[in-house]
Amino acid sequence: MLRALLDRGIRNVALGMIWDPQTVSIATTTGVGARLTLRIGGKVAPCRATPLILMSKCWPAAETSAKAASPRCGFDPIAAETIYADTPGTLLVDLSKLPYKHLVRPIWPMD
Repeated sequence: MLRALLDRGIRNVALGMIWDPQTVSIATTTGVGARLTLRIGGKVAPCRATPLILMSKCWPAAETSAKAASPRCGFDPIAAETIYADTPGTLLVDLSKLPYKHLVRPIWPMD
């Protein structure tokens, strides 16, 4: 998703879910305000894409709250629009598309 946005020159966009603990660890160690080249994404999903190599700036992490009922709670106050995209990988909107091998069915939220 990030690659497609950058390829099309789309800016001022926030992506809600990129699972990349390795990059987070590097950025956390480097500190707020640091500029560094990072390999972002494409590391953990079985159908992963090639990681993006980007010049990045480290921003302060957002505060999280146990009261947060939705991953959108941090974005809704500042977003003009929210668009859900069902992309390949481990963060699918339709969980039934994941290749579960030992899942006992029926199970919520798929069935």
